[in-house]
Amino acid sequence: MKAISRKIVCLLLCCFMAITFVACSKKATKTDGIDNQPTETQTEKATEKETEKETETETEKETETEKETESEIEEYEGETPFDSLEETIIYEDEDVLIKITGVKFDEDMMYLRYEIENGSSKDLSISGINTGNALSYVNGYVVKDGYYWEDINAGDNDSGYIEVSLSNLDQFGITTIYEIGLGFEISDDEMDEIVTDVVQIKTSEYVDGYEKNTYHQALEDEDG
Repeated sequence: MKAISRKIVCLLLCCFMAITFVACSKKATKTDGIDNQPTETQTEKATEKETEKETETETEKETETEKETESEIEEYEGETPFDSLEETIIYEDEDVLIKITGVKFDEDMMYLRYEIENGSSKDLSISGINTGNALSYVNGYVVKDGYYWEDINAGDNDSGYIEVSLSNLDQFGITTIYEIGLGFEISDDEMDEIVTDVVQIKTSEYVDGYEKNTYHQALEDEDG
């Protein structure tokens, strides 16, 4: 009888230990599962980091593209229409700045260096004033060239070169450039639009009362 009782007690103890072991295992597994699941804060931080990396990558690509463009425009040692120009602000308000800061040449092209800052809270679309062409006149004569059209996100900047064909100017007899007129159109998603004034940019050749010795002037002289 005692032997049977001992066996029963041992069996009950074994059952109790087995149940306890299984319960502990389930609890540990459940706890591990909770620890391994990312919290909402962790997910947000991970998303922010990914966004920052994407922004940094885009900025790096833009910088690399700009550097590649600049490196492609080598210093030209041939004859040019002028040597330099005045840094000129085309448009400025409390949020937006557009300016021309320099110039480069090659045999057939003039590259006007621009810098644009969009400090507003809106995405902007900026284009040349004449159907995308920023150039309005050269030496007082209407010349449409220098295509520019870019979308600039809120808080972003843009810089690069506006390309102008010298061969096109040559067709009008313009070989020396005294002044250039540039203008832009600025619009946002709400279709609010600003058309800047056409601003005069003086080159190093500029003098008051310069002689407009061009094809246009020659025709006017013949007609006179």
